[in-house]
Amino acid sequence: YVASKQTNEMYDKDYYDKELKYQSFIDASINLKNLNEVVLISQNIDCLKFNLPEAASKNIESGYLELLKASDSKKDFKQNFILAQTKSQTVNKTILSSGIYTARIFWKNNNIPYYFEKKINVEK
Repeated sequence: YVASKQTNEMYDKDYYDKELKYQSFIDASINLKNLNEVVLISQNIDCLKFNLPEAASKNIESGYLELLKASDSKKDFKQNFILAQTKSQTVNKTILSSGIYTARIFWKNNNIPYYFEKKINVEK
């Protein structure tokens, strides 16, 4: 009886587009993993620094860095890559608060997409 009242409509009309976008992040993660190099993260009193793998940063066409704070989305941060600083991206810690952030970096180098994600603790 219940099955006869159910519909087969999707809840999200953009499901297919979202699924393709999600798959592109999976593919970009695999591209980074296949390099056998990692994104190195360091911080000092003033800033966070994200050093991209050498093999994936010689000809960056575009990219962005996000810092997402799960406890307060108002403290999220997003920055497009500064292409003059292709091998490393720097974020001034004055715009961040202390605590756990999820760092997400997406970039294209020689038309190959790369994606990195890691939880970090911002210390002030």
